[in-house]
Amino acid sequence: MKICFLSGASGTLGKAVMDKLSNDNYVFVTIGRSGQSAKNFIQCDFSKMDTNKLDRDINSIIDSVNNIEAIDFIHAAGMYKKEGMNIHENNSILNDTFNVNTFSFYYIVNTLRSIWERLKVGGSVVA
Repeated sequence: MKICFLSGASGTLGKAVMDKLSNDNYVFVTIGRSGQSAKNFIQCDFSKMDTNKLDRDINSIIDSVNNIEAIDFIHAAGMYKKEGMNIHENNSILNDTFNVNTFSFYYIVNTLRSIWERLKVGGSVVA
């Protein structure tokens, strides 16, 4: 069984990726803010990430799947605001954008790295 963690699954890019890979023997785990009806959904607002909860949720799903062949991660989440990005005036928007586009990717890959080592399985990362 292959597991694919997909961030940004409710967005345009994430939906297209999930549609394309849905028949390729993957168990999809979507990670996002809300509104997901997927079986394996981890609720997480990347702009204000609770890393302890995310770590517990990822490990809980991994532990519930038997015969894991590979664990992949596709990072399709992103945040962009054309207006209001003046770093001198609105630091919170810049901080939220950094968390979504950079820190969330780093944290999830780091979490999966330790799982890959523990389970001795491979995987790939696409961003």
